[in-house]
Amino acid sequence: MNKKSIIITLLVLASAAFIVWRIIEGGKKKVGHAVVLRDRSDSTASDCDCTKDLAAFALKDINIEKGSTVTVTVTGDAETANEPEKMLSFEVPVNRQVLEGQNAMAAKRDKLLQEVKSQCEKMRPTTVSPIFIAVKRAVQHLQSLGCGTASSPCALYVQSDLEDSVEKAIKALIDNPQSKQPLPAKIDNRGIRIIFFAIAETVGEKKVDGKNRQLTKKHDPQRIDRIETVWRSLFTNPELIIFKPHCLGE
Repeated sequence: MNKKSIIITLLVLASAAFIVWRIIEGGKKKVGHAVVLRDRSDSTASDCDCTKDLAAFALKDINIEKGSTVTVTVTGDAETANEPEKMLSFEVPVNRQVLEGQNAMAAKRDKLLQEVKSQCEKMRPTTVSPIFIAVKRAVQHLQSLGCGTASSPCALYVQSDLEDSVEKAIKALIDNPQSKQPLPAKIDNRGIRIIFFAIAETVGEKKVDGKNRQLTKKHDPQRIDRIETVWRSLFTNPELIIFKPHCLGE
């Protein structure tokens, strides 16, 4: 066999090996992971029942396989240098034994969801809303688990009114569409769906020590549109961004 024939044979074998690998990899089910992020600022009206419901939604929404995880985080404040806090994380129970039954599996999941609500209720509210950095950290967490390819069945569920009070450029552009402040670098959300829930459930005024305190500027159609436009512009894949006005609402 001459040199040319050897090279052709090697190329054919390499191509065949690559095709076989793609078939094997394509046939594997991708493990899904999810993060539930709760904005615990006092301007957010939705409660821990919503957080629990989002965790329950995650158990149905992502592609559950052995090793799938759900992580629940909350936004931070000055004590955490505005970094989010991990509330809890758990591996999704998967029924691998026929004898275990659906009732036992449902009981395991209900126990986990009750723990989500219990831990959530222990978290005190804050007076700041570092939402962007919490979203960025949540995406980084999912990427560390292998999410980020075009076919990865991973998702982030954010419970927030999206009125970020820490990233001044985001706040300025929502307040004024003519703002020239440069926005932070876009978050790479390739392969990660991000659904913002309860964006309409916000607190405008609140009485504190007998005085009215303005927590959120009044919403009008223009502000509503700007909130969605600004937040969509903060991601590399805006087509994967969804906004829901209420917790699990349509």
